Amino acid sequence: NRKLWAVVASGMYSRGLVGPVSFRQMYQAILEKTLDTGRGLAAFTSSHRWGMVWPDEVLRTGAEAVFLIGVLDRHLLAAYARSGLQVCLVDAVPPRGLELDCVHVDNRTGIDEAVDALVRQGHERFAFVGNSRRTGPGTALIEDPDSSERQAAFLHELEERGVNPLSVRCFCIVLQGDQDEGAWLEELWRTPRPTAVLCASEEVFAALTEGTCRMLGDIPSESAVLACGSLGSFPCKEQSGIWIDFSELVLQAVAHVVRRLAGDSLPAQRIAVAGRYAAPRPK
Repeated sequence: NRKLWAVVASGMYSRGLVGPVSFRQMYQAILEKTLDTGRGLAAFTSSHRWGMVWPDEVLRTGAEAVFLIGVLDRHLLAAYARSGLQVCLVDAVPPRGLELDCVHVDNRTGIDEAVDALVRQGHERFAFVGNSRRTGPGTALIEDPDSSERQAAFLHELEERGVNPLSVRCFCIVLQGDQDEGAWLEELWRTPRPTAVLCASEEVFAALTEGTCRMLGDIPSESAVLACGSLGSFPCKEQSGIWIDFSELVLQAVAHVVRRLAGDSLPAQRIAVAGRYAAPRPK
């Protein structure tokens, strides 16, 4: 019988195979690389809302390894750590105390390049818009770990370059929509307006640009809005931002799992894939 691998995606990414470009990029890369190894792939989505996918369900498929994409419940991760499956987290790091292999985004590299470019261009007023989520109805808000790391890196790089902290505004919005859009946008764009805004993700970028266009008609001409995410997420390829190759996370994860299955017994590994700053292209 053909061997199987499995992929379990956080419901914070999507239900089924629909979701942000980053998720679709990772799923497609896992599917292609799995087929390249001669294996089949079983796909699941796990969340409080649609049901948790516990290791027993994956084991029933006959899978020998599982890729866990995104932020998943700690108790669920602990169960996978005990399951006997070969486990690798993708686009996430394990909570403290859990020894699991992972491939994650280096959220500092790229932001340092972006801040350096913005300061050299003469920007003096800055804003960061991050995001939190709910894992299910009635659950507590959880700040996205990537968002937290990107905000910390952004503030650190601004401080390193002597930017006045009073000229920096930070926001954390709720992507599920249970927040007054007008309130945070009004605060973001009050005068004196920030001349450079960094969005923590492609979803935040969409919420900011679409909400601002409804409120003001367009992004203020004096303001540059940058995004963190997959380049394929944005209709305008000239968009400035920190671009992450999510398929590279998968390539690293698959190669690592292959080594593990071949007998690699090193302690749990953390592999980082760096983002890269892309300046706006000349029009």
